[in-house]
Amino acid sequence: MSEPRLRSERPNASPPSAPPPNASPPSAPPPNAPPPSAPPPSAPWPAEPVPSTRLAPPAGPPRSGAPSLSADPPPSNAPPSSIKPPSSAIKPPSSAIPGLSANPRLSAIPGLSAAEGRSLASLAVAAVAARLRGAPPDDRPPVEARLHRPGASFVTLETDGRLRGCIGSLLPVRPLYLDVARNARRATTDPRLPPVTRADWPGLAVSVSVLTDPAPLPVRELAGLVAALRPGLDGLILTDGRRRATFLPAVWRKLADPDQFVRALLAKGGWPDGAWPDGMRAARYTSEEFTDAPPREDIG
Repeated sequence: MSEPRLRSERPNASPPSAPPPNASPPSAPPPNAPPPSAPPPSAPWPAEPVPSTRLAPPAGPPRSGAPSLSADPPPSNAPPSSIKPPSSAIKPPSSAIPGLSANPRLSAIPGLSAAEGRSLASLAVAAVAARLRGAPPDDRPPVEARLHRPGASFVTLETDGRLRGCIGSLLPVRPLYLDVARNARRATTDPRLPPVTRADWPGLAVSVSVLTDPAPLPVRELAGLVAALRPGLDGLILTDGRRRATFLPAVWRKLADPDQFVRALLAKGGWPDGAWPDGMRAARYTSEEFTDAPPREDIG
């Protein structure tokens, strides 16, 4: 509703004329009549339109993961927004290992049978042989259904006790049988060592290690880590967020002393001997190992 305007007072207006002398006096209002209503107060100036508080959308495409802006801002007494921050803003617990958080839906396969282990070792041997012959990989699934589930594995190649290659996965990201075949092919060209050749084949030992999910170790110093390890049982992962190194449980056969075990892994990762770098985290896992030992027939 528009506000009433003020009536202008004109200084040159003539005064009201006096009533004639014989005019009858105005009649008094009846005693029960309501008092005359006063005129509504006048505003000193016309009301101005209220500026709009509608928010314009930001220029350009919305940022990924950002909540969209509301058309109108919430009132000052509105409850806090129920929009949750994107998952990337949620910090992991301090004991978590970056990049090593196991997906509970892809947990390790427990307790493989001897037959399943032999099948995995045979798959690894066949993958190495195909690589040395230059043949395409044979990724047909095995008959054992559990080997089709996601699993993490390492494949180790040795000749006369000398390491010829060791490549693997720390987390289950693909079916176990495919993970084993893939790691076996890659182990023949381990970048740390000369490639495996046909000359290595007759005495080549092929070992498959199937890993459990890594579990963080709540240690913050070298002495605490050495004391927490279980010799002969634990595989160990060390990472400072920039680099990462691991020893399989099988390494205990060559480094039985926990202090030597840890120092050798630090050296493998390129860290100073006996030092505990800032941000260093540790995790352990166990494994089941299955080996297909030489001698081998001619690769053909």
